[in-house]
Amino acid sequence: MTEGSYRFTGRDEPDVLKTAKVDLWAQVYRPTNLGKAAHPLLILLHGNHGTCGRMDPNLGIRVDDNAEYTIDGTCPDGYTVTPNHLGYAYLARALAAEGYVVVSINANRGITAGEGDQNDSGLNLARGRLILRHLALLSDWNRGIGTIAVPKSLGFNPKGMLDFAQVGLFGHSRGGEGTRAALAQWRDPGSVFPAKIGKMTIRSIFEIGPVDGQTSRVLDSYGVASMILLPSCDGDVSTLEGVNVFDRAFTFKGDKQHAIHGTFEVWGADHNAYNTEWLEADSASCSGTPVLFPQAGRSKAQQQTALVPVLNFFKATVGPHANPADANLFDPSYDLPATITKVTHVQRGYLPAAPGDTVKLLETFSKEGETSDAGLPYGAVGLTVTNGPDLDHPTNPRIAHVTWSGGLSDRHFDVKLVRKGAVDLSHFATLSLRTAIGCTKSTCDQAMDPSGEMEFKVRLIGKDGKLSAPVSTKGRIALTRPVGTEFGLHRELATVSFDLASFHLPLNSVTGLRFVFDSRPEGDVDIGTIAVTTKPVKKQGPVAASALALAGSENAPAAVARQQTIGAEAGNTLRFLPAEASAARRAPETVRIELTSQRRFPFTDSLPELSIGDLAIRNVAVVGDGRRAIAQLTADQAKALVTGSAVSLQVGSAPLWRFGTLPAH
Repeated sequence: MTEGSYRFTGRDEPDVLKTAKVDLWAQVYRPTNLGKAAHPLLILLHGNHGTCGRMDPNLGIRVDDNAEYTIDGTCPDGYTVTPNHLGYAYLARALAAEGYVVVSINANRGITAGEGDQNDSGLNLARGRLILRHLALLSDWNRGIGTIAVPKSLGFNPKGMLDFAQVGLFGHSRGGEGTRAALAQWRDPGSVFPAKIGKMTIRSIFEIGPVDGQTSRVLDSYGVASMILLPSCDGDVSTLEGVNVFDRAFTFKGDKQHAIHGTFEVWGADHNAYNTEWLEADSASCSGTPVLFPQAGRSKAQQQTALVPVLNFFKATVGPHANPADANLFDPSYDLPATITKVTHVQRGYLPAAPGDTVKLLETFSKEGETSDAGLPYGAVGLTVTNGPDLDHPTNPRIAHVTWSGGLSDRHFDVKLVRKGAVDLSHFATLSLRTAIGCTKSTCDQAMDPSGEMEFKVRLIGKDGKLSAPVSTKGRIALTRPVGTEFGLHRELATVSFDLASFHLPLNSVTGLRFVFDSRPEGDVDIGTIAVTTKPVKKQGPVAASALALAGSENAPAAVARQQTIGAEAGNTLRFLPAEASAARRAPETVRIELTSQRRFPFTDSLPELSIGDLAIRNVAVVGDGRRAIAQLTADQAKALVTGSAVSLQVGSAPLWRFGTLPAH
């Protein structure tokens, strides 16, 4: 493969951002020998980070604690521009070697570490428009038209070399929500971009540690293949809110694309080490699993956990010769390859297609209490089962929460699917469900077993109450305890699949399912959406256990303990900013508060949270030299302010900033 670049700086691009200049800047990776055929096109987008960095002699790395480039396109003395877009070269080079043209966008100017507004607090809609503007530029070059000439730095003539019928998007953190924003704004009625780009088909989106909900819109992956990599020890987007994108895929209706959706939760991974230019860890530690990342430097082990799924995903979903079999990596009925299991443990969530002709939802736990979707009681024996929202997922999908302690060895409950008659499942191949376990005395008090710490059994119920053979989760999923960071453990729902034929019961007359819990004297289990699919299960043997052995890290000093609480700091100030006549992006009633500190605020992908008494404000941006943060309050929030309330700011995993009490305004 060969690399080139283009960079057009300080441009007025009103289709992207009306209130600030932006750059059209990208690194381009391509096969050295392009031949005559057009190549599938992949666009990569980084997340929110400092845009200027300085060498720290103590850590031996560049520390990106300034964002003045965002504002005026320059960095202060002693700083260099942070090449945020070069942090995915390990992915881009491998993809280019597979025949893709890969364009990794730099979003530093105007957007990264920029101040958003009430409709786009994380500037992720702007990120989506930046993606589309780059695609318009590339489309011009591909057609041999346009006002911007192809620069020599690109290293090749792109005319006729790009296949806009085969486009894939990749985003990290705010870049993840930015890719979905690009998809949504490409499809919007009245969008300016179809006329500028021409015919284009976006096939799939891969996101690493994405944010969700930083705009006024719900941004989904409807109609495209979607995969969300969740770093289990993410200290920045610590809620793992990217799982929302997968949760919402279960609600899609009318999608005829039969595109896969899923999650790939990587144990021991943090947020930053997936970008090799982000050299400071965002998490101080992991709970329940060894760490893959150093506190300063790069981690080849963590890079490997992105390289394998990203390659497989795009090879399966983008390109005229895409091979759907490559997506079997994400199907939990297939063993993970040694290239993953030798590094760490992975839990997979999986939906082979949105609900429709190939996927049928049998139970969503929509009723309250102990009642199935059909309105029939569970008839629980020896355990307690209660329907409700899954509070461990930000979107709160519905689950059945099952607990027991001692008592009968025959513990079970039944889910009745219909009031009368039966359900015909004869044209389906697989039963799948989402599940997770919590800590109990017989699990989390013992050494972790990556091959599984809990099992339960499933039986089909036929006519006249006839029960099928019991089929165990053991060997099909390694149910393990929650893992996470010092900010909380993640009880993420994973998918387990069963071959319907293994139940040995007529499939044309199924009335319900029985769940049996007889492997532990006590238990705490969540069961989520139950579905049947036409995609066959691959195997019935044991799932390969992960070794949880760590590959070497680059420049990995001993972990530095981080202080998690801090008293009120001298020198912290806050003030109400006067209204700006030119604030085109902000509503006229917006109230802005400026917070300053000698202790720099980190630039994070999660939104900082300002607390004023009981009021929580998340439309906050760290700007400029990293010592200023700007909070924007709606009119209703401003009315709720109480003079004298305690004020503090939480930014990522850093210790709390305290600002005393709120003055009158």
